[in-house]
Amino acid sequence: MYSEFFTNSDKLDSSAPLTVAPLTVAPLTVASLTVAPLTVAPLIEFPRIPSTDDYMACPEYFTNFQQFATSGTLQLPVQYSSQIDSFTLLFFINGIYDILCAISILRIIHIPILGTLHLSVIKKTYNQNSMFSRVLAYWLLTYGIMRISGNNHIIAYSYFIEAMFFGNEYIQHNSVYPLSAGFIVISSMLLGIKAYFYM
Repeated sequence: MYSEFFTNSDKLDSSAPLTVAPLTVAPLTVASLTVAPLTVAPLIEFPRIPSTDDYMACPEYFTNFQQFATSGTLQLPVQYSSQIDSFTLLFFINGIYDILCAISILRIIHIPILGTLHLSVIKKTYNQNSMFSRVLAYWLLTYGIMRISGNNHIIAYSYFIEAMFFGNEYIQHNSVYPLSAGFIVISSMLLGIKAYFYM
């Protein structure tokens, strides 16, 4: 089978030189291997077992909620932030403050400064009436609850109503102190606009 390599194969003897044709090997060509880039979505590590509130807040990201709830690790296609907006926090704190003021006026708890802050805006001729003070407290309780509701439109309405109340009392009845009432009207309008249009 190797006779094609020998040019003098029929005349070989011990003294004759052996001539071998050069062996040519075709180059080995390997098709290039292309690996698509591996894209890994960012991981959000939760330090707790997520609740159904997490699921409701972002349902489009959950393909298998049971597996997510068990592992506590969520792989999202985009970055997800659970940080609380500063204005949302401000509205909530303001709501808690109004509730505390209300129950202080009603003497359910005893925090003297909170029991007098809102009443001090109203002139003494009007705030000496105990029935008026209690009605004001119930009203404070109402819009305090509105402000912790988390509904931006309801929060905005509470601020617009408060601004209207103090503005009307000053313009129509002169029953409130102008500087205090003016501050409340302006700040309430700004917070209401923020909650209604920009949240």
